[in-house]
Amino acid sequence: VLAADSFDRSVTGGLGTADAGGPWTSWSGAVRQSVADGVARLAMTRGTNTGSYLGTIGQTSADVRTTFSLSSVPTGGGAMVYVGARQVEVYQSYKARVRVFADGSVRVAMVKLTGSTAETLIGSEVLLPGVTYTPGTELNVRVQASGSGTTELALSVWAAGSAEPATPTLTRTDS
Repeated sequence: VLAADSFDRSVTGGLGTADAGGPWTSWSGAVRQSVADGVARLAMTRGTNTGSYLGTIGQTSADVRTTFSLSSVPTGGGAMVYVGARQVEVYQSYKARVRVFADGSVRVAMVKLTGSTAETLIGSEVLLPGVTYTPGTELNVRVQASGSGTTELALSVWAAGSAEPATPTLTRTDS
């Protein structure tokens, strides 16, 4: 295991240092990040970004697993939660995007950043079947990246308490 974090500490203004994997580097909004009671909290307010990554890990292949929940159902265009699969530089990365809409529908996609904050969709965004989001619902996310040159990407998203799908929610290839 290259990285793991139980978030068993108390930190404000960032996420501190992971149990394995080194310090969390704030990508945006460190002031809205905190850790307490085994949970990392990233506060989002309308129109803001917040996020962190483990910047000391250098791998071309990754298998990242996490769980998240939102304290309320978003309004307007929804809320986007990103889980990184590969971070090369601040604005060079592959990320899973989970978008929760005001009607409770959830859509998932793989995106990449190639030198700016503008994300590029890899393939299309897909509706997560069988899930209507309600506040506090925990969603598990597993994103995998492997290969250099051509990268294979896989994303699975499912409700906590149910079994991980046997096949990924979506797979993509990017060169």
